[in-house]
Amino acid sequence: MTPWNDIVRAAWAEAQAGRQTEAVESLIARVGPSPADPELSVILHMSAVHGQHARALPLAEAYLTRQAPVRANRHCNVWALEILRKAGRFEDFVAHTLAFAPDQISIPLFYVMLAGALHDETFLRTFETDPRLETLFAMMVEQAHASGHQVRSEFIFKNAFTFTSAPQLYSAVFPIHRRLMLAVDGQLSDSKNVFLARLQLGLGEGIDGAALVRALVDVTPQELCAVWTIRKERMAELMRPFYIEGSFNTAARDLAPHVVLTFEKIFSGLPDTALRLIVRDWVDHIPRRYADTAPADLPTDVLDQLVLIHRGRRPDIHDWYMARRPDAEALGHLRLFNPGVTFPAPALSLTRKPRVGVCISGQLRGYTQAHPTVMRHLLGDVEPVIFVDTWRKIGRKTPTPAQAWRMFSGAFLKTYQSTADAMGFQAMQARYPALTALDDASTVDVETLAAFYGCPPDHIRIEDDETGVFTGYSNPRKMYHKIRGAQAMLEASGIEVDAALRIRPDKSLDGVTPAFDWHQLIDASHNDRVFFADFPARTHPTSGFVIGDQAGIATMELMHIYTQAEDTTVEAGKLGWSDWPATPRAHANLSHALWINSVRIDTMPVRWGKMFDPEALTAQAVLGLLELDMADRTPDVTDAQLLAAAQADIKNAG
Repeated sequence: MTPWNDIVRAAWAEAQAGRQTEAVESLIARVGPSPADPELSVILHMSAVHGQHARALPLAEAYLTRQAPVRANRHCNVWALEILRKAGRFEDFVAHTLAFAPDQISIPLFYVMLAGALHDETFLRTFETDPRLETLFAMMVEQAHASGHQVRSEFIFKNAFTFTSAPQLYSAVFPIHRRLMLAVDGQLSDSKNVFLARLQLGLGEGIDGAALVRALVDVTPQELCAVWTIRKERMAELMRPFYIEGSFNTAARDLAPHVVLTFEKIFSGLPDTALRLIVRDWVDHIPRRYADTAPADLPTDVLDQLVLIHRGRRPDIHDWYMARRPDAEALGHLRLFNPGVTFPAPALSLTRKPRVGVCISGQLRGYTQAHPTVMRHLLGDVEPVIFVDTWRKIGRKTPTPAQAWRMFSGAFLKTYQSTADAMGFQAMQARYPALTALDDASTVDVETLAAFYGCPPDHIRIEDDETGVFTGYSNPRKMYHKIRGAQAMLEASGIEVDAALRIRPDKSLDGVTPAFDWHQLIDASHNDRVFFADFPARTHPTSGFVIGDQAGIATMELMHIYTQAEDTTVEAGKLGWSDWPATPRAHANLSHALWINSVRIDTMPVRWGKMFDPEALTAQAVLGLLELDMADRTPDVTDAQLLAAAQADIKNAG
């Protein structure tokens, strides 16, 4: 018999090759329904890491409902809790977590798992006002005290910067994070990370401008922008000595060029004129620092960006730099250095509504439910011109047992889930291909969309992502392809608009904030070069510098920059910019495209609703798919149970 360790190694290799379901199923089949704790911890671990939490949920629940003395395996404890969290069983997760004693949980794993929970936006929304949330934070403090210095510093730093992933929750969570750092601050030696964390958490009252300059010696643009996102007022206060006392100004001139350029970008368009002038002086001083530097030694990844900033304002800097680049002629052909497209300035008039190009792109999913909310809350005071670039398939979720509620309902849903759990989803797909693929119930055509959205058919483009070149596209690349395609239709139409709205078809609105005003948004976008995204620029612990990629409002010039993000990424790669996303990546390419073109990123003043899924199938449609799958065989007991459930739902609906 094959040794267990060899089976585990083979399963991990299979999961890493993209066959995660098969890998987990192979382990479960090997150990049976009641695995020993060492085997169970491996299964739960792999399931949590590779997104198979639905398959492992019954095992996790069975383990956690044992009597406490039997739950002795700390790794099982942690991974079972993680399975609950990832499955969205937040109440059970909290209750079981708080029931454990500290010595029942492996410290490193507990730290990683609980930190993930407290950075989960959906989790935080659920427990924002629940007093148990602070108890969980207290457990984090306890683990931070028990951890080594290096782990503790990173722990605090990542907690501080993760704030930017859920800005709407600052009011509830910010004080708890602040107390967390206060509890361990005395154990932390000074470092750049700790300095920035203190600043971001509002603990920087004793930090002066000179300390700020020292801390910014090797700061990344993304870190600086993240601090700015949270603590604008405190950062501006610390910056004022730079233009009051000459010593600070001199020190700031010697900051790394990429830090100076970051200040230029985040202060662009802000009303503090004195601060804007001093930052501009730092930027203009950069070429003088490299006047005697050989062309081969120039920091091109920074100076490329300097040229982009000054291509209109300071042609002398542009010429100085281009004269030192041996590939200057080739640079002139890049879209980054030669956009090659201009748009008329918005011509708003009080006698008419703003005209807005509405570019809807991506998989349609719940478009029939989402679009009316956008029209009602966002587009009621404008003249919308709608364009849609989408895929032939609506994009229903694969009906795994955990996702089946999105497609099915009633008695059939329960029967389907129990059947899929019993036989395994892979076997379910093989036995019921039409039911699990839903191909015949999830496609659209131009005429249907044109009638629904009220736009001409030539404003609609539908492609099949299961054919041709698209079969090799990643999901982010498909998204960027559609974002660019919708904008291209708008630009090619010749219709002049005052602004453009980019939005996913399934993104809904609950309303707008009192600050929402189309005229003001368009004015700010045009005059201050502001792009309004569904969430602002932030630094994510794993994804880096990102913005919301589901909706945005801007002038045509800035929306064009945004929608060319994929091409900009390719060109940045040719230029060798090391801090740039190497491939299409969700959220990241859009933020970098705007950042490099000195576009400030702010938040759309709207209240978002949920992301809609396609409407659940009717019981009659479910019955039709079942009959299609059973057409070539005599129904057995399992088939009969599913048929009976669908027929019962039809009867109840009638």
